[in-house]
Amino acid sequence: MNNALGRFATVLVCFLGLTVFSAQAQEGKQLQQNYSYHGQAVVLDIEVGRVEVIATDESEVRVEVEVVASQSSWFNMWQQGDVSEIEIDADEQNDRLVLKLNHQDDLKQNWRVYLPRDAATDVDIGIGEVEVAGLENDLAIDLGVGRVVVNNQHRYRDIELSSGVGEVQVRHNGEKVKVDQALVSQSYEQSSATGQYQLLVSVGVGQVEVSY
Repeated sequence: MNNALGRFATVLVCFLGLTVFSAQAQEGKQLQQNYSYHGQAVVLDIEVGRVEVIATDESEVRVEVEVVASQSSWFNMWQQGDVSEIEIDADEQNDRLVLKLNHQDDLKQNWRVYLPRDAATDVDIGIGEVEVAGLENDLAIDLGVGRVVVNNQHRYRDIELSSGVGEVQVRHNGEKVKVDQALVSQSYEQSSATGQYQLLVSVGVGQVEVSY
């Protein structure tokens, strides 16, 4: 009986230890940063997560990021959970502001970026979701797997949208627009002599939804 109780106690301690570790691994970190804006393009480089880009009438770039350690694998759980050293890495060049985390492996990222509405924007993301609203300049989004939603009421000079495996939905002035369809891919292209800037969205696998 004592041996059975001993084994039970050992199992219980191990279970509680794993539970506490798992809870710690799920703890996140909130990051915030502001950057001066002087007409430079803003580039977001993200591996896995969600990005929301919101146009404002402000004269600065405001960034809020929630970081959570991924729990995608039981076997690599022991290497996860420490997000204390994660920070926003900003590379400010003459004409570009490149934003990413200093470490991205095994992390889920939730970005909310407030940009001046005339900021040219480039989003490069591996897996996740991107939402953009209100921008009035060049916008390029390259997503490996996931979903892109763009709602920019702007007359673009060139629009190129594609999903390698998935669906492309387009609305212009509230009306649904016909897109080109192949076996598993869909795409849409449009040019306007009276428009300005480019809207380029490429998704490997997933969905593209654009209103303009």
